[in-house]
Amino acid sequence: MGSNIAYWLSRGDYHIRAVFSKVENDAVNVANKIPTGVAPNLESTLKKCDIVFITIPESEMTSVLEQISAFSRTKTELLIHMSGVLPSSIIGLAGMEYKKLSMHPMAGIPPLDVDNNPFTGVCFGVEGDDEAIPIAHKIIKTLGGYSCEIDVEHKGIYHTSAGFAANAVYALIFASREMLTKAGFPEDDIPKVVANLMTRAIRNYTELGLTEGMTGPITRDDFETLATHLQSIENNELQQLYIDSIGICADILGKRNRFDKLVESFVNKK
Repeated sequence: MGSNIAYWLSRGDYHIRAVFSKVENDAVNVANKIPTGVAPNLESTLKKCDIVFITIPESEMTSVLEQISAFSRTKTELLIHMSGVLPSSIIGLAGMEYKKLSMHPMAGIPPLDVDNNPFTGVCFGVEGDDEAIPIAHKIIKTLGGYSCEIDVEHKGIYHTSAGFAANAVYALIFASREMLTKAGFPEDDIPKVVANLMTRAIRNYTELGLTEGMTGPITRDDFETLATHLQSIENNELQQLYIDSIGICADILGKRNRFDKLVESFVNKK
């Protein structure tokens, strides 16, 4: 994350004075691409830079901020963390002299690729001090994204939503892959087939909305096919995943009672 932030801001109107990483080779790599200098330690970074991005795991945030609190006469005015779940107020551990800002991209950010900006078109959840919010909007615009201000009390559910869209989807990918494998589908074709199905579903949602974009037997009231689906899944865990996920689809479409009766009938026959 930090490498991408530094590199793509340097391609805008920001002067990157220094980069720092516990893994020195990572810092040297991005510094050479910007180009800029490598700070020998965290304190040196805060003595050089007006704005400092803290791009570390949430589990390390408290210790790093407490480390910063011991620094004296730093140049930094604004500290920005990139966590989607921690409040910006946690930056107060570093000292009340710093403006506080949380800026979280709603996207999985890959390793640095200087040919492809991973922030283009990405929404950033923003939360922090009033005087820091306009700075966030400017930074995000420079990165090629757009911003959405969120209330601090909603950060937990906000970040969970990202987990569903970006992480939980892999449970569905795994389930579909396992079933296609059991059906004897060519192994090399499975990733393309699953990705195509999911890409089309996302495109339908984007273009048509939640209910109009949905396809499949639940939308056609084809409960016989749904029963066949349930009977074909031998793995109990995947069977429950199907019941839970299609049950939510049925709920969205106002068909939950009929689907629940189908599931009850299926369970009673097992």
